[in-house]
Amino acid sequence: MGEKNVYSVKHLATGIILECSSDKTLFIFNIENGSSTTFDAWSNQVKLLLENWPPQRPCLLLYDFHKMGKIGLNKSLYEHFETLYRTCPNLKRYTAIVMPNNLNTEETQLAFQLERLRVSPSYPAQWKAFTSRMEAMQWLLAHENAFRQEMNN
Repeated sequence: MGEKNVYSVKHLATGIILECSSDKTLFIFNIENGSSTTFDAWSNQVKLLLENWPPQRPCLLLYDFHKMGKIGLNKSLYEHFETLYRTCPNLKRYTAIVMPNNLNTEETQLAFQLERLRVSPSYPAQWKAFTSRMEAMQWLLAHENAFRQEMNN
């Protein structure tokens, strides 16, 4: 399994820190508060990133919400997730969400599974919620390796 070296860390907006791997295939959005301004800024940055993503490059995204403590899938956050899930419907990508370790992780995972059932089985976006950043990274790197093998065949 490959490794990712973070080469840049940027403060994007209040409550958002972005980490980017040296090969620009992994972007980690650290979300540090639950304000609507922060969620709007994060969502807008991700949409811009997806709209400009080269399709031949693996797209690995990690949204880290663990610093926020107890969060729920409120209507605003769910709408942001849904918008991002449906952005660039032809772009194959893998999105891991790190949630605080509480019951909301199961609720979030269920919401992603239900969303997956609503779209075509061939829809290329895959999302999964985790309580551990390490598990999220392992999942992303496994999918990156599969993506690269698929591109080489």
